[in-house]
Amino acid sequence: MRRGSIDCTAEVLALIISVCANSNALCTGEVMHGYTITAGFEDYCFVKNSLLCMYGKNGAVREAEYLFSEIQPKNIVTWNTLISCYAESGLCDEPFAIFLQLKKLDIDPVVKPNVISWRLTGQ
Repeated sequence: MRRGSIDCTAEVLALIISVCANSNALCTGEVMHGYTITAGFEDYCFVKNSLLCMYGKNGAVREAEYLFSEIQPKNIVTWNTLISCYAESGLCDEPFAIFLQLKKLDIDPVVKPNVISWRLTGQ
């Protein structure tokens, strides 16, 4: 895209990152993360959610945790993605702990855990 003078939008970048997540292409995903920063898309929540998913699906749980800690504000997709990261990595206690943490938050009704959040844990 860059060679062909095609502008990359945040939406296209999120899609490319999602492909990296589903293709087990962690190295390419990390390059896309770097591009996200240099291109100025790091503040887009949906791009960060795609990165979070990519790290989680590739087993890079610590990177996902770090990225999660940086995302502000977090929406229900962000929380569900972290829960899914833990569950897909075979971790059992962490998804439930995150679910309980989410339940304790008394903030915007948009960020409320629900049956979808819990179903992501596979419980």
